[in-house]
Amino acid sequence: MNYKKKLVLLVLCMIIGVTGYYYTQIKISINCEEVFNTIKDKDWRVEEYTFFPPSMTIVLVYSISNPTNIPLEIEMDIDFYAGDYQISNLYENKQLALGDETTFEIELVYNSTILQKIYANEEGYDSFTMDGWFKVKGNIFFISVESTKNFENEDVLSILPTFDVVS
Repeated sequence: MNYKKKLVLLVLCMIIGVTGYYYTQIKISINCEEVFNTIKDKDWRVEEYTFFPPSMTIVLVYSISNPTNIPLEIEMDIDFYAGDYQISNLYENKQLALGDETTFEIELVYNSTILQKIYANEEGYDSFTMDGWFKVKGNIFFISVESTKNFENEDVLSILPTFDVVS
């Protein structure tokens, strides 16, 4: 094979490789949104409630599933805030096979200081925000790719499903 044919073959292989990589990146980005959109509220409970000094922990249980046709690794690291006060950190790393569903819990810890600010309607403490990221990793055509959804001072109620507290 002469030099020009080898060069054309090399360029063709590079184009196929780059195209395949970008295809898998787009596919996993779509899968990330699909998986994130499967988050559903499952249960909630109040734990460790004390009257004096007032404090409580609210535990929110969510489910997440894998509606895609490939096994995925789900990783999330999200901080939750009431005003500027951090009330929880969620770090989860889960493997989801095809069609699998699993749950994760968010423990919101309200101590007397934060409860006082909320009950007093202090400015900024009427919001419930989150910062962090949600990542989906998978292998498509033997190429390992990941997609990340970032949150910066996002309103939790506009992102996660809300619970109906009246039964």
